[in-house]
Amino acid sequence: MKKTILIVEDEGIIALGLQSYLTSKNYNVLGIVKEGEKAIEMTRALNPDLIIMDVVIQGSINGVETCKNIKSFSNVPIIFLTGNCTEIIKNDKKCEGIPIYSKPIIMEDLKLAIDNILY
Repeated sequence: MKKTILIVEDEGIIALGLQSYLTSKNYNVLGIVKEGEKAIEMTRALNPDLIIMDVVIQGSINGVETCKNIKSFSNVPIIFLTGNCTEIIKNDKKCEGIPIYSKPIIMEDLKLAIDNILY
């Protein structure tokens, strides 16, 4: 059975690139969401195997707050992708241990991280 991934990214071209790459690597992308609130809702409803999340997203809560909310009810692993907010993540104890990758991401590095988490 294919592993399922939820993408939380508000930059359309990046989200579509991730979706295309992950699909080509035999993952099932459950969806792309732009807002933290929607990510929480979809995680509750779909129970993904993994979430790939940007830190700066649309909506009233950022990726770090979204992560903390999701972690309050789920053990789903999360990978952060960010262009400039690594200090926000590193300074938050509730996000300790969550891998952080900078944009632009080398897709092979992301694939290796995903495989290490899921298998």
